[in-house]
Amino acid sequence: MLHRMFATTVLALLVSIAVLALISCASSSSSSATTHPAADDNDDNDTVDDDDDTSDDDASPDDDDDSSPDDDDDTAETVWTDSTTGSMWQNGATVGSDNYDQPDAESYCTGLTWGGYSGWSLPDIDQLRSLIQGCPATGTGGSCDVTDSCLLESCENDSCGGCSDGGPGPGGAYWPPEITGNVFCWYWSSLGFTDDTGSYGWGVYFSSADITYAGVANVEGNCARCVRSSTDGD
Repeated sequence: MLHRMFATTVLALLVSIAVLALISCASSSSSSATTHPAADDNDDNDTVDDDDDTSDDDASPDDDDDSSPDDDDDTAETVWTDSTTGSMWQNGATVGSDNYDQPDAESYCTGLTWGGYSGWSLPDIDQLRSLIQGCPATGTGGSCDVTDSCLLESCENDSCGGCSDGGPGPGGAYWPPEITGNVFCWYWSSLGFTDDTGSYGWGVYFSSADITYAGVANVEGNCARCVRSSTDGD
């Protein structure tokens, strides 16, 4: 009798141990199977939106917030090459985010390394005009008289006032659709004139394609987009 009771007790104990082991194993499996969301790494290669916006806010089938068919957030140092002129332009959402007077804008460009390239410069007024699209009067060959060969104040005629219908660039900018950057900024050229009132530099408002001049020491609202030749080395 005692042997039978002892055997029954041992069996019950073994069953309890086996049940506890099964419960522990199931709990461990459940814990290891739990998926924890990774932090946003902004590399745009996941199945959900992990760029700098909470959702896709453009029309392209990606998870970024620009209008190009890719998965970036346009903060990278990109370069756009104009197939017509062969000029390589500094590009990206951060272009135009800093303000400069004309001398500092020139220094910024000559010291710039962008997109793996050096050899940049502040564009002359003809180069800046080559970027203008959607406003024939101030684009290359337009009726605005301000060019590299006409830099006096008197060269600014009525045609230099720009347009108001909106250009093909993002946000209605009067630059190519591939170009990004601060639209609401006045971009310096490297050229200007000096008269008895002071020294001035020419530039372009790409929000209106307006070509005008400012004192070379002016900083507020004035910025730079640098250019280089595609035939230059790195």
